[in-house]
Amino acid sequence: MCIIQAVSRKLPWGNQVDNFVVERRVDNKELPQRPPEFTDAQWQDVQV
Repeated sequence: MCIIQAVSRKLPWGNQVDNFVVERRVDNKELPQRPPEFTDAQWQDVQV
C-alpha cells in the first residue's frame, strides 16, 4: 500500500479508517479504489 500513498500522497483508505480495519482489508487482499493519479500500467503493478 505504500506505493499508493507515495504516488497519490494520500492514505489508501483515507484518514478516518481505523488501523484494525486497514489490517483486515490487507489480510483479505482488498485494494482501495484506484486513485486517478495512476495509469493503467501502474495500477496493474499494484494489483500483482
